Amino acid sequence: MSTRPNLACKITQKKVVVMQDYEDLYKILQVHPSAEPDIIRAAHRHLALRYHPDRNHSPMAADMMTKVNNAYEILSDPKRRAAYDQRQVGIVLLSPGQAGALPREADSSLKQLLLRRRVLLIALLLVVVISGSIGAALALGSQGGSTAPLSPGLLPSATDPIIFSDLNWDSAQLQNRIAMYIVEHGFGYPVDTIIGDSIALFDTLVKGQSHVTMEIWLPNSREAFDVAVSEGSIISVGSSLDDNWQSAFVVPSYLIEEHPGLRSVSDLPEYKELFATSATAGKARLVSCITGWRCQKINESKIKAYGLEDVVEAVNPGSAANLFASLEEAYENRAPWLGYMWGPTKTALELDLTVLTEPPYSNECWETDKACAYPTSRIMIAVHPDLMIRAPEVVDFLQRWDFRAESQVAVESWIEENEASLEEGALWFLKNQQSVWREWTTDDVAQRVVSALES
Repeated sequence: MSTRPNLACKITQKKVVVMQDYEDLYKILQVHPSAEPDIIRAAHRHLALRYHPDRNHSPMAADMMTKVNNAYEILSDPKRRAAYDQRQVGIVLLSPGQAGALPREADSSLKQLLLRRRVLLIALLLVVVISGSIGAALALGSQGGSTAPLSPGLLPSATDPIIFSDLNWDSAQLQNRIAMYIVEHGFGYPVDTIIGDSIALFDTLVKGQSHVTMEIWLPNSREAFDVAVSEGSIISVGSSLDDNWQSAFVVPSYLIEEHPGLRSVSDLPEYKELFATSATAGKARLVSCITGWRCQKINESKIKAYGLEDVVEAVNPGSAANLFASLEEAYENRAPWLGYMWGPTKTALELDLTVLTEPPYSNECWETDKACAYPTSRIMIAVHPDLMIRAPEVVDFLQRWDFRAESQVAVESWIEENEASLEEGALWFLKNQQSVWREWTTDDVAQRVVSALES
């Protein structure tokens, strides 16, 4: 009896590896492939705390802890990392047309995998086309022959969730979990999230693939935000957090004490060696925003506008957690650090930081080369217009939302002190700061939420 080949097998005779579920070690640690050793070390420390069995009792924690440790073991060793990178490039560059160069078992398995994926894709496309045709017919019949299109959001199923944009930083995810609990248990709507970065998730909101975004940062997203609001693609319902500060050029204050000449962005050429690393070829390393955040492009524009392209090398930390962790590790060791930071956040409030001076903000500057300081940032909540029809009471709730800095920092501190998850932090806030969130809801909604918390 023949057996089906295993795509995860290792074909030792010719040293060829074919993996169906190839795991990217950089994605496991949430770092960029070019991340330097201290970023990788900070990422491992953060994730090891998150998935440690003493603090995380979810069924997946032990498996994730093993993956995180295995990834760090390889990526923290220069020789093993180099070998892994070389092997990864070989796997990524393997195209379907090259399958004939593999041994017979691998060639057959790979072709079977590609064929199954094509069949699945065709089936999914057929489902989409058929569903769209049926939906159009129903809409036409319901309007007595009218050809006016009906937005899918106008007739949602009772089980269709209200989808929140799960942006990839903690304050947005924390606000989501608080709001989602109230929407689900107070208003009775099912909820879900879609994960991504600020650019991608803004697009999903505009298209109606998500319904609520709790943090749209202005001016970072000002151009896209203004266009979407003016076109009616999204509706702004107010602010979520207190006004924030942000800067691309932040250093620990102990560096200013040690180097009093370092005061402004214009001083960086003189001090670039202070921040240089082996990976930046003599340039000052600037730990910037992660790919997909609008501030990444803004910071690149600033570096170019200030004429610092030969002085500063912007690096991607891979995640917001890694950005904070790299600063905290440098601060703990009184090491040089230059990078992007914002507040109010727990890290920014606890550490003594200095923002290097830039020319003051002006609209003219921001609309051209951005050779000026960030302005004070407003953090907005926006919803897709369909939500106004489907759940107007939820929109009213979001209009009353007011998650102040003291509440944000209190929850973040509790999470760190108790080695808790964001979900646990949201529950702690709902249980212990009822006087805050009750202001956002009606009494009957609040009572249902309290009953759920007590059950």
